[in-house]
Amino acid sequence: MNRHNQGIRKDSLRLILIISGIMIFLSILLGLYIDNLQDKLMDDQEYLEKKTTVADELGDSLYEVLLRARGYFAFKNDYELVLLNDHLDSLEEQINQLSKMAVDQEERNLALELETFYQKFRFEILPRGIELANANDYNALQKSSQGEAGDLINEFLLRIKTYKDENISKVKNANEEIMKKSNSYTLTAAFLFSLGFIALSIAMWIILNRIIKPIEELDAASQQLTLGKPISFTSKVNPKNEIGKLMNSFSEMAITLQSKEEELMTQNEELHAQQLELEEHQQKLQTSLTLQEKTTNRLERLNKLNHDLTFTLDQQKLINSIQQYLQDLYPFDASIFWTTDEKIYASHGLSEETVKRIVHKNAVINKARLKQERAYVITRTITNEEMGIAEQPFYAYDLYSGVFDSNDELLAVFCATRLGIPIHEDEIEELIGILQRVSLSIGRILVFKQIESSRKLNQDIVNHVNEGIQFVDMNGTMIQFNEKLIDILQTNWSHNKEIPVHEWMETFIDIADNKEELEEFFNEAMSEKTTEVMNVCYSINQGKETFLNVYASPVCRNNERVGTIFVHRDITKEHEVDQMKSELVSTVSHELRTPLSSVLGFTELLLNKKITPERQHKYLSTIQKEAQRLTNLINNFLDIQRMESGKQQYEMANCRMGEITLDVISQFIHEKKHSIYLVDESVNDFILCDKERLVQVLTNLVSNAIKFSPDGGTVEVTLRNNHNNLVISVRDEGLGISEKDIHTLFQKFKRIDNSERRKIGGTGLGLAISKEIIEQHGGKIWIESKERKGTTVFITLPVVERQTEQKDEFEPNYTGLNVIMVEDDSSIALLLSDELKRKGFNVIHHYNPKMAYQEALKLPLVGFVIDLMLGDDMNGWDLIRKLKSTDKTKNIPIIISSALDIDEKNMKLYKIEKYLTKPYPPGQLSEAIDAIVNASISGGKGEVLFPKLDSE
Repeated sequence: MNRHNQGIRKDSLRLILIISGIMIFLSILLGLYIDNLQDKLMDDQEYLEKKTTVADELGDSLYEVLLRARGYFAFKNDYELVLLNDHLDSLEEQINQLSKMAVDQEERNLALELETFYQKFRFEILPRGIELANANDYNALQKSSQGEAGDLINEFLLRIKTYKDENISKVKNANEEIMKKSNSYTLTAAFLFSLGFIALSIAMWIILNRIIKPIEELDAASQQLTLGKPISFTSKVNPKNEIGKLMNSFSEMAITLQSKEEELMTQNEELHAQQLELEEHQQKLQTSLTLQEKTTNRLERLNKLNHDLTFTLDQQKLINSIQQYLQDLYPFDASIFWTTDEKIYASHGLSEETVKRIVHKNAVINKARLKQERAYVITRTITNEEMGIAEQPFYAYDLYSGVFDSNDELLAVFCATRLGIPIHEDEIEELIGILQRVSLSIGRILVFKQIESSRKLNQDIVNHVNEGIQFVDMNGTMIQFNEKLIDILQTNWSHNKEIPVHEWMETFIDIADNKEELEEFFNEAMSEKTTEVMNVCYSINQGKETFLNVYASPVCRNNERVGTIFVHRDITKEHEVDQMKSELVSTVSHELRTPLSSVLGFTELLLNKKITPERQHKYLSTIQKEAQRLTNLINNFLDIQRMESGKQQYEMANCRMGEITLDVISQFIHEKKHSIYLVDESVNDFILCDKERLVQVLTNLVSNAIKFSPDGGTVEVTLRNNHNNLVISVRDEGLGISEKDIHTLFQKFKRIDNSERRKIGGTGLGLAISKEIIEQHGGKIWIESKERKGTTVFITLPVVERQTEQKDEFEPNYTGLNVIMVEDDSSIALLLSDELKRKGFNVIHHYNPKMAYQEALKLPLVGFVIDLMLGDDMNGWDLIRKLKSTDKTKNIPIIISSALDIDEKNMKLYKIEKYLTKPYPPGQLSEAIDAIVNASISGGKGEVLFPKLDSE
């Protein structure tokens, strides 16, 4: 028989392929048939739907034609006629399309009738109707529409509707036909699939019956073979296929195994005997190996202990290592090892309470016995806690051993206990030998600690020296240095590291000013030829300039030089004192010589020459001015001396900074080139102060602002609150100060070295005195400035709670609005200012009406409060006249506050808002300005009037 027909796999595969091929072929035929039929039905349905759409569009177009025709007939609108022609064209196109789609005689007749209707309507009925409409013959037009033409149109509308309904019915029937066909095709496909599944199931059953039953017999035969029973097969299997060959091979294997069974049993017994002998040898080898491993582990532990005893300098680490080694060497139930001096310990199996009792109270040590025996064991009956689950009592063995130094002093103690297992003599002897080696290691650590303690003490002493110290060896390597040297150089050198000569020398050279001189000094000082002490001065600049003096001295040991020590001393203060002395001499000689020269010169003139009384008065005034200048200079020297010695007295009292400021500004009322005024934005200006001293500070600041603004300009003093502080600022438009010089201004006798300021003169003490006074009042003072942009000095002082009978409870209404007050009586100005500030106004005080006018040209203002009696050069009416004649200020409201009677003529002429005759309640002023602001906001333009600035 051919091998192609012998395999079970090939037979089974052939059967499955035949059945599957038949099913696939029938499925393809059925699918093609169904698909072809469905395509035909869908085409028919699509064609019917298209004809329905055409019929629907015909009806719509016909309706549009009638609608547009009637629209034209009714309104004679040419646009309706255009739309009518468009719809007629669409109607003609749709009739042609219907004619092309006709498939039977009825549809062709319908298309022909529609074409006839179209021709007649467009070329006969419609022109006639248009002619009648244009002739306004609506009776004839109505008869025409009700006659033949109307009947024809209605007839064709009905025909189109009937045609559309018939097509819709055909589409519906076509859909029903498609659904019926689809259901029948589905049933047919399901029937064919069921037949195929049944055929495939029968084929699979035949295949499984050919394979599974022989396999089950093979499984049963294998179990029989395992039990040693004979085997047999009942299934009829083709001996030439795979399973038949497998069953034959299994039968032959079973016969072979059964014939060899006895031989294998004999060999198995011999192998078993050999295995027993091998296991005996293996046990002996394992015992030897275990003993060797224990010896190796013990040697390794001993080697680690020796290493720790030799090299470990950490006492706690050494104690831990000894304790661990003894515990591993002699397995104790509990043990502890501790030093007697520092109470450092390591324990095993003990509670913290027991450790404290043993280590800190020495409750278990018999020192005399330890010195005599070095180690001893105490046998005792165990306690109830130690018995555990044991039924009979037994013994515990406590071991005590000590570690002694060469002077027989006890250094450390080892205690251990073992339950039920005695401690033998050989263990004790071995332990004593180990502890003798431990004593050497502990002694070495104690010596190292003493040395390290001495070294640290020396380093601490050196670190607390106020000079920078460094010691270098003969090669120049820096061996030791202190913290002060690190602070001076601002480096991150580590004390545990030696610094090479090139590294530390480069650090000095990089930051020093006199680099070459310093480098030459270091090299010469470290030279072996140098035996004398040397020194040199140098300066470094790391954020601030520091001056230092360094001296070098050789260091010898046993008359042999071992290195060089350098000591760096900070002499910055001494240098500053020397510089200050030089500046003091220079300043005093200049500042005293100039006024003295004037006094002596004018005095000589008065004594030796005949001078007119007017000139005498002028000379005497100059002498008085220069004498006062000398007095102020001497007072400054005395003040600075008292402040430095701590003898300056302050008489503190509650004062108003606004009052102090106005008093100071009034001192400069006759200043011609400068506009000095106060901007008061503060709510609370009460401070605890020495009034005379604050007058001194503010006078000095305003005087400086004037002095260092040689070209004139404004000097603005501002008061405002910042939390619990009052901030006072004095701003000028003068020379300004460079950023690098600002931090030096508060130093005594310090003056900026430039030609412009040198010409102005001064002692350089004013700001130093001011700083001392402000700091004694718990405040701060600082300066902000730019060259050629002016300078602002700021002062902050803590405020105190206002002491009034009843605190005002109000919300400021006009925060940020400016009011200029021109009033030469500081008390009245202060009173009125308080009232306006309650309303939230910023009050700008001026004594000089000319300066007030100049300020009005720069600031946005809500109003003026002007006193009429101001001075000789310009009175209140003069200021008002000038304000009203200037476009930028003519609309600013003005309130007059004066002791003079009302001048009705000028009131009307200058449109004065309010005239308040002194004395009057301050509330009248705030009510007047309140009314002005409300009127400006609610009336007219609806806004407060501000003058336009020049930049606008």
